[in-house]
Amino acid sequence: KFLGVIAPPPPPPPAGLVDIDYNDYWVWSAIDNQRFRPRILVVEYNSHLSASARQTVRENDGLSRWDGTSSYFGASLGALAQLGAARNFTLVHCESNGVNAFFVANEHLCGLGSAGCISTDAGSVAALVRVHHRRPNFFNRGWAYPENKTAVWHELDVST
Repeated sequence: KFLGVIAPPPPPPPAGLVDIDYNDYWVWSAIDNQRFRPRILVVEYNSHLSASARQTVRENDGLSRWDGTSSYFGASLGALAQLGAARNFTLVHCESNGVNAFFVANEHLCGLGSAGCISTDAGSVAALVRVHHRRPNFFNRGWAYPENKTAVWHELDVST
């Protein structure tokens, strides 16, 4: 017989970060959205990919990390914005180096208790991506990684 008091779960963290240089999309999609739901989530994106692309590295492709020399890593901003919308997060900003995208949980963006006031339809998400997408500008010098011509990107279904 258990006689102890069960403590309530801790409150969600105010901010979270997904930046692992490779499987960022797949890691975010696997995180329990009920147990880990920060107000602000920063996710690394691949600014080498088109703003309209819905692409990511292939899940379980036999590679576990970025090779450090090419543009084959992570996911496009469009793919992450689509995933964010499905998880009730809204893309609000991308910093000028084209590396990090900032998402806010809809219930905090629109006020506590709100079911979310941001439209998650594909057209609205695409408009946010067009506004916020930045091209590679590493170290604020316009640097980018060379294209990996043998890479095979996973194309996400635009309707989901």
